[in-house]
Amino acid sequence: MGAHTQAVGIGDSWTRYLAEVGRVALLEPDEVRELAHCVEVGVLARERLTQLAEGTAGGDDQGLLADLQTLVAEGNAAHRRLVSANLRLVVAVARRARRHSMPLADLVQEGALGLMRAVEKYDHRRGFAFSTYAVWWIRQAVTRALAEQSRAVRVPVHVHDQVVACVRARDEIGDQSGREATTIEVATRSGVDPTRVALLLRSSTPALSLHAEVAGGTIDGALVADLPDPVDALAAADAHELLDAALQQLPDQHRQVMTALVGWHDGRPRSRRAVAEETGLSRGVVQRLEAEAREMLRTMPTVAGLDDPGDG
Repeated sequence: MGAHTQAVGIGDSWTRYLAEVGRVALLEPDEVRELAHCVEVGVLARERLTQLAEGTAGGDDQGLLADLQTLVAEGNAAHRRLVSANLRLVVAVARRARRHSMPLADLVQEGALGLMRAVEKYDHRRGFAFSTYAVWWIRQAVTRALAEQSRAVRVPVHVHDQVVACVRARDEIGDQSGREATTIEVATRSGVDPTRVALLLRSSTPALSLHAEVAGGTIDGALVADLPDPVDALAAADAHELLDAALQQLPDQHRQVMTALVGWHDGRPRSRRAVAEETGLSRGVVQRLEAEAREMLRTMPTVAGLDDPGDG
């Protein structure tokens, strides 16, 4: 199987997964409370069964055992439903972290573990929304995975957080000022000790293999600094595939207008006037079709969390 065919297969599988996640109905607050209660009862029933099996609790009534097993099964089913109905939260959090050097699928997997932990720990009697509670656990799982797995040399989680804060501050200052940020500026914005900023920023540089042929500062004739980031390239390719699949689901006129406006096929974005001239439609119709297309794209689970195609 060629690399291109394999990549297409992975992209198709990912698209199907996102479509399946998007098809799961959202839960009403009352349903969340009921499911959370079932999960809690199931956990208690499991503990009781364990006690009976170990002989630490009296009673061997078969009817009691059957009731406890039923409660455990109902708790497991409620757990699965709560997880499946909130997987879109995992995808959203993972996508926001996708610029780091971990595959998006791995981030989703780690976030799903955090979601399952949130289901186990959630106390519905406190009155706060499950989604708010779950997002915290998902972010914790994703952040820890990034700290432990995304670097050739593992660093403590708190050090990873400082590196992320410094890199974010440096990039924001550079974007706003159009120049390279100073150490003091980065330290002020990130809240990190100025004596550690330079070291932390150096540690954010991707590691190079010792087997890579480096001669005169080049690898295979290219400047090391000019080599594309493979993580960014994969993320861009993944986003392109998802958006292309979404565009194909639009009605013909909407797709024609949208792809022309953003320059999807040739990389040359066009104005509404130019698109109107190309398609023979009025500018008002082009504007309406564009607005409708954007709204349709926003509702598609395959592009949820991605930047609007007109912005990139």
